[in-house]
Amino acid sequence: MFAAVLALCAAVVFGTGTALQHQAASGVSRADLATGSLMARLLHRPGWVLGLCLSGVAFVLHVAALHEGSLTLVQPIVVTTTVFAVFVRSALERSLPDLAEVVWGVCTWVGLILFVSAARTRTADALPDERTAALLLLAGAVTAVLVAVVAHQLRVPARRGFLLGVAAGILYGLTAGLIKVAASHARSGLGPLLHHWSPWVVAPVGLTAFFLSQRAFQASRLSVSAPVLNIVDVLVAVTFGAAVFGDRLFRSPGQLLVEVVGAFMIAVGVWRLVAEDEKLHERRLAATDGRTDRTVPPAAAHD
Repeated sequence: MFAAVLALCAAVVFGTGTALQHQAASGVSRADLATGSLMARLLHRPGWVLGLCLSGVAFVLHVAALHEGSLTLVQPIVVTTTVFAVFVRSALERSLPDLAEVVWGVCTWVGLILFVSAARTRTADALPDERTAALLLLAGAVTAVLVAVVAHQLRVPARRGFLLGVAAGILYGLTAGLIKVAASHARSGLGPLLHHWSPWVVAPVGLTAFFLSQRAFQASRLSVSAPVLNIVDVLVAVTFGAAVFGDRLFRSPGQLLVEVVGAFMIAVGVWRLVAEDEKLHERRLAATDGRTDRTVPPAAAHD
């Protein structure tokens, strides 16, 4: 239960930070993008800096949640960041969420409840299978690189953004798994942790995932890249938990059916929620500015 609370707190803080960064980046003109001064502009915006700090706090909460609970429990909850980001953004703009946003947000949460309640996991102190963890990391990293290379060869933005989202999702899922492996060694003290390979590869894998996610968001609309990123993230993390930590996802066909339905509802809910948020955001920009080509599109603002 404590792990679930920590994961939920991480999702809330992540969502708030994302919404603040989105709002700040949406006000940057395309002229600043053209001159390459986007980061310089953003660093002078208190909202964006606050959002970045909140993302750091959320990462710490995410690590704490993985220290206390299983990947199968924690990662699906953290992915609901998207839901909180949409509703916090509405609050920042002093407007009520659209009815469709509420509906799809509820759909995501119901799916999450179904999936988590049906899944069966081991205790938080389960020891990892080191060999399997290393093999999964290698296979996942190679797959992500190949997918990213293929994506950069494509000229259709939607396809390129989709595949980059897949690559980023793979690496984000692996990052969560690596944090969980490192957390299991941290229980023995700082010495054993520092002598293990897992904490030293968390940063490179996580930063690569972040870079690919930004490229995915820039390549296409969020409704194309963000949902697949989140779903692949969860699938990889859950697979990692099952293979490395022995998380048993189901014990009967009925439990499997509930988990599949829950996962499907999460996927559809996140996808439709992001799509509706894009439409609503564009309408608001059009209403206040008269045209939408003067500001950064939403895809450039999410992290």
